[in-house]
Amino acid sequence: ALEYALLAERYTLSNLLELSIRYLLKDCRHNFISGTYDKLDVRAFTLLLESDNLEVEEEREVFEMLVRWSEQDPRCRLPHFEALLRHVRLRLLPSTYLAEVVEKNLHVQNDARCRGMVAEARRCTVDGTSRRGYLAAKMRPRRSTVGYIFLVGGLR
Repeated sequence: ALEYALLAERYTLSNLLELSIRYLLKDCRHNFISGTYDKLDVRAFTLLLESDNLEVEEEREVFEMLVRWSEQDPRCRLPHFEALLRHVRLRLLPSTYLAEVVEKNLHVQNDARCRGMVAEARRCTVDGTSRRGYLAAKMRPRRSTVGYIFLVGGLR
């Protein structure tokens, strides 16, 4: 799927790129561990991060993917860090993770806009306003983190 995504990106084949990204979304953990995502360019990586269908157990995996991807080629990728951080649903991260990991990350510390996004997320987590406007994109959980509802019963 990665090869198709790279080919689609090179020749601006939007439909093929979309299909390739959809496939890459399905095996997120394996693709992250294997370094597959490290080869994506900024456009393909953005499509990946912004998707509700990115299969992760927790949003912290998305932040860790962003950091790893950015550090693979810092000169070319770090200028995009702030724009990509907007696709991480910071308000869904535990407040301890925000304080101990995200806030202390050097890329976040070096950009005032990133620090502002993290501060806003922490305020929403701390003061309990995180549930207001829950359907906003910043709060909407990814589909893979929602879970399942089982109904058991029958007709008489």
